[in-house]
Amino acid sequence: MYRIPRARRETGFTRHPMSSTWQPRHPALAKAVQLIEQRIGLNIAAHFQAECVPLLERLAGGNLAHLVRRLESQPESSAEWQALISTLTIGETYFLRDKDHFTLLRQTILPALTLEKRRQQRKELVIWCAGCASGEEPYSVAITLQEFLTDLPAWSITILGTDINGRAIEAARKGVYRQWSFRHTGIGFEKRYFTAVSGGAMIKPEIQKLVSWQRANILAAAPLPACDIIFCRNVLLYLKKDSIQQVEETLFRTLVPGGWLLLGQAEAIRFQRERWHLHIFPGTPIYQKPLAAGEAGRIDYEPPATHGQSTPVPFALTRESAYIDAVRAIQTDRQEEAARHLMDLLAQYPAHARAHALLAFLFAGRQALPEAQAHLDAALSYDPLLADAHYIRAMLHLEQHNTASAREALRAALYCDRGHVMSAYLLGSLQAAAGNLPDASRLWRNARRALIALAPHDYVSDLSDMTAATLDALLVARLDED
Repeated sequence: MYRIPRARRETGFTRHPMSSTWQPRHPALAKAVQLIEQRIGLNIAAHFQAECVPLLERLAGGNLAHLVRRLESQPESSAEWQALISTLTIGETYFLRDKDHFTLLRQTILPALTLEKRRQQRKELVIWCAGCASGEEPYSVAITLQEFLTDLPAWSITILGTDINGRAIEAARKGVYRQWSFRHTGIGFEKRYFTAVSGGAMIKPEIQKLVSWQRANILAAAPLPACDIIFCRNVLLYLKKDSIQQVEETLFRTLVPGGWLLLGQAEAIRFQRERWHLHIFPGTPIYQKPLAAGEAGRIDYEPPATHGQSTPVPFALTRESAYIDAVRAIQTDRQEEAARHLMDLLAQYPAHARAHALLAFLFAGRQALPEAQAHLDAALSYDPLLADAHYIRAMLHLEQHNTASAREALRAALYCDRGHVMSAYLLGSLQAAAGNLPDASRLWRNARRALIALAPHDYVSDLSDMTAATLDALLVARLDED
């Protein structure tokens, strides 16, 4: 397998780390972290070091061992557990978040699903929104259903929002939201579905009655026996490996045959992927439980439109803080953190080509190649001259042992950016392996010339932790060999 050159290893995609090596020094603190990870699945070591330690010390009031005993003996609904959960769980959400999902819900999922329900004369829909935070997602689903189903009163609709954070569930039940929750809705959305009240806008009763709420731990049994659609977006990203596997099993069992699962932008099914039917839309992979065993492992690919409706993000916007933070996380082997930054960035700028390319890189590192391809297609549809995207496409071709296509993609990257040193280095390596040493030497010398523009300590790419000095030394060694 080819690896993106790194300071510590030269050769395919970096394997995705599932956890950190961080361990608390204090035995009681280590016990508390272990307990949190076991009970609610959060990967404390990878994501929550900064929040967890001071919170535990504050709750403990100087007696951490006593706090651990209380946590061990109490359910997640207790005050101590809820204080922890409120701090550690991410409550960031808003209406119609990830609009591509709601477009697919309206244009693809609901038409097929309701047509089959009508054929069976069984007008009922069961939808579970897991990890719903303060409720914007379930209400967005309810609004989409009201707009789509012209005969909605004739249907039996169950939309259940669940979250382990009891405060978030109470806020969802109240249904009052401030303007920040409407930051990505269209003109008139708030006026149609909300009423102005003291403190914000309240969801109208006809929408509110479509949704029910329950505080629930996603590691426990599913709150519904059989679902047509499950939203579980941006939940798996924060869990430990064994918890992810447990949740994925629950999601699969809970869906009816033909049911749909929507994950977050930066998430992919990690275990037993072959049993799912994967639908690849540009930048948006969607999973379906097969109707029959013969459909397991099937991948349906929907190519991107030639002319998308989204406006590309200008190049100047590619250096905003979220993108820079994602790059820094990638270059220091913190891929989960990078995925979080990219997810937030794409929520703000869905047409951010470089963010899609970095997500493609992260998916490829997890061996989720169809999902990686979906984000690559999105990146290139928004910016066909993005050299990094062509470079990652070359890596995907190499994963599939298609060297000829990899060469074409690397040449495309160098056409887009003659100074793309990663492409020059890798194409030179492929030419050398094929016995074409003059071309290899020419490419490596070109790469050395391009490195002159960088300071020795500069990283050579957003995708690598290799510095200009390190790559230059590597190129000199390769030129000396040949």
